Parts: sequence; C-alpha cells; structure tokens
Amino acid sequence: MKSSVLGLLVLALAAPAAAQADDAPPSTDVFSYSTLQLDRQHAHSDFFGDSSAGNGLKFSYDFADEVYLFGQWNKLDFDARPGSHSLTGIGVGAHQAYSTQTSFYIDLAFMQDRLDSAGGGATDDYWRISYGFRTHANGLLEYSGAIFTERNTLFGRRPFGERVGLGLNFAVFSVQAGVEHTSDGNRTELALVWAYR
Repeated sequence: MKSSVLGLLVLALAAPAAAQADDAPPSTDVFSYSTLQLDRQHAHSDFFGDSSAGNGLKFSYDFADEVYLFGQWNKLDFDARPGSHSLTGIGVGAHQAYSTQTSFYIDLAFMQDRLDSAGGGATDDYWRISYGFRTHANGLLEYSGAIFTERNTLFGRRPFGERVGLGLNFAVFSVQAGVEHTSDGNRTELALVWAYR
C-alpha cells in the first residue's frame, strides 16, 4: 500500500507544476483557510498494537497576508486496549495561490497525544510539519496531497508520512476524506468543513 500511496502522492504533487500557470499569479487564493471542521478519525498504531476511532473539531483563521492560525482536538477510543487518547494541537501556516485552481500550503503545529487514566496517563508532545497542495479538478471535485514529518514522538516513530485526499465542494460547505500513511500505521479522516469566510 505504501508504494501505491507514495506514487499517487508524487504524481499529484507534480501535477500542478506540469500545468500551465497564468502569466501573473492570482492575487487571492481560490481556497478558504478560515474553516470550522467536524471530523471522524480512525487510526491504527503499531506502537499500541491497536486501532482507535473518535470525533473531533478543527478551527482555522486566515489573515489577509495569507497566514493562518489553527487549533484542533480529537478524542479517540481504543478498540481492544482499555481507555482512550486525546489529540490536541495548535499551529501556524501559510498558503499561496499557484493558479486559479490550485493552492499550496505549509504549516507547523505543536501536538499533544494524551492517554486517559484507564490507558496509563502518558503524554506524547511532538511537532508536525506539513507541506501540501489543494486543487479543483472541476467545480465540485477537489483533490489534495501532502508530505509531513512528526518529530520527537514517543508513541511510535513517524519521521515521514504522506497524505492524499478527495473532497466534494458545495459552495461554503464541503465533505473531505483523507488517508495518511506513516511508519507507525495508517489514519483515515472524514470531515464536514464550513468555510465561514
């Protein structure tokens, strides 16, 4: 699975570079980075030898200079082992329009993965850096891709990862689905996103 996901990601990241950009880049990004997101996540971790699933929220606010701040929270219950874990994070990012259909972004987040008392109460504080793109295939369909690293992790090493996603855009609302792969396992996410400005 890793080779096929990585191959798809490489092709997707190369696609915008192969496309013809306008002579002058657009002044505003076609995508909104001011969003409120409700999501459902599922993760499998080789470190825990278990899967977990749960719901969460993510909020992002984009400033006029194309810099955005974001925060997120998810609570995931383990399938086999006792307890659950909560994933929280805060971060800053920047984005830039490449064309009238495509946007690139980079962001840095400080993340905390905390087990509840039933799960042992341990905490993993780490950094996540992501670089990716979003592009419109047509008026309704969007696809995205990213590479990322999660540094100084205690709950499984994740020095490199890749993400691919698809979305359906309905004006200010969209439905997004994404899959991430790391050396510690896989994550899937389904989200309802409101672009509020």
